[in-house]
Amino acid sequence: MSQPAIVFAMQPSRTEHVLPDEVLRRLSGIGRLLDPKPLQRFDDERARRLLAQAEILITGWGGPYVGPEILAAAPHLKLIVHAAGTVKGVIDDAIFEAGIPVSHSAEANAVPVAEFTLAAIIFAGKRVFRFRDLYVADRNRNRTHPMQREAIGNYRRTVGIVGASRIGRRVIELLKPFDYRLLLADPTLDAAEAAGLRNGKGRSRRTDAASGHRFPACAVAAVDAAYDRCAKAVADEGRRDARQHGARHSHR
Repeated sequence: MSQPAIVFAMQPSRTEHVLPDEVLRRLSGIGRLLDPKPLQRFDDERARRLLAQAEILITGWGGPYVGPEILAAAPHLKLIVHAAGTVKGVIDDAIFEAGIPVSHSAEANAVPVAEFTLAAIIFAGKRVFRFRDLYVADRNRNRTHPMQREAIGNYRRTVGIVGASRIGRRVIELLKPFDYRLLLADPTLDAAEAAGLRNGKGRSRRTDAASGHRFPACAVAAVDAAYDRCAKAVADEGRRDARQHGARHSHR
């Protein structure tokens, strides 16, 4: 049985590290790479020649929109693999209606995004950005001494998560080893699902060590009302935290 013909469609300047030589070698073991250079448009002679043979189309950031004309240009197409997050705005509904399977990398892409979010939360709690600005303006540490009267640190800070998406769930998991109070705003969750996330039983479960975390969920049908209530809860918790931190001078 012959290997399927593979064609790439993405912007090389934005996907240089998506398809390194190692990945291309692995792909060449399961399919025929018709051209390692990605297509950036579907309406030129090179694109027409490659698409006429393509069975697998691998798309990515900056690639051309996969519209209904692809069905005629790539009559042998059996699979589209999007090497990035969501396929919204990338793949036309006509592709799904034609029964062509489409995969994406949103789950994998959520990992570095959640990790970046965790770093940003920790840095924000430590006032890293304000310290940076003060040190850039003046290297004298005396300028930062007044900050010692403020609530600096992450111990029992309140963190609000808006949306239990792939990224939101991963951020929740990453926050569990820390002493944070977590608030979740997601009107699509019911009480059982929210409890599952709190107890480490959600789809992205890695540990249930944080089952003692206080984790109220705004799981109601009215989106605006849910978000408004959770926003107020996060703000109220944040104000209480600030007062408590100011009393303890905690620098954990």
